[in-house]
Amino acid sequence: MDSNRRLIDFTAFRTYTHRAIFQPIEPEVVVANRRSVHMTKLRKSKGFTLIELMIVVAIIGILAAVAIPKFADLVTKSKEASVKGSLGAVRSAVSIYYGDMEGTYPSNLFVGLAAANRYMPAVGGAPSVGTISIPKNSTGFAGHDFGTSVDNTKIMQAAYSDGCAYFYASADGSVEVGCGHQDTRGSVWSAY
Repeated sequence: MDSNRRLIDFTAFRTYTHRAIFQPIEPEVVVANRRSVHMTKLRKSKGFTLIELMIVVAIIGILAAVAIPKFADLVTKSKEASVKGSLGAVRSAVSIYYGDMEGTYPSNLFVGLAAANRYMPAVGGAPSVGTISIPKNSTGFAGHDFGTSVDNTKIMQAAYSDGCAYFYASADGSVEVGCGHQDTRGSVWSAY
C-alpha cells in the first residue's frame, strides 16, 4: 500500500456505506464537507422545483383546453335530448289517445291531450303539452325558448311555421318540432 494513502471509513458520515482508499483529508475539511453534504440533502428533499411546477401547470392547461369545449358540447346535447324526449312523450300521448278513441286522432293537440291532464301532466298546475326549449348551437343559431309550459298558442295546427313549439297534423297524428334549424349533429329539428 502506498504510504501517502490510507483507508478511511466514511460510514460515520452516513453518506457512504463502503470503505475506499482516498488521499488523507484534514479533519477540519472533513467536518466542513460533512455539513455541506447534510445541507444539500435537506435542500433536495423539500418541495418541488420551479420547472416541475411549470410542467404540471402546462399539463393542466392542456387538459382544460381540451375538456372545456367537450363539456360545453355535452350540455347542449343534453338539452337537445330533453327536447327530443318531450317530443317522444307527446307522440306517445297521441298514440294512447288514438287507442282510447278507437282510431281517431285529436282534432286539436292541446285540447285533446291536456284536457283534465289525462294524457299529459300539468306543468305548474296549468294544462300543458310539456316543456320545450331548443338550445343554441355552435353554428350561430340562438335557439327557441317556449317557456316552461306549452299551451295552445305555441302549437301550429294548420301549416308548419318556424318558431312554433310543435307542428301537429290531425289527419295522421304526426307531431314535429317547429324549428327548421339544425341541431349539433346537423339534422333539422323538424325531421325528428
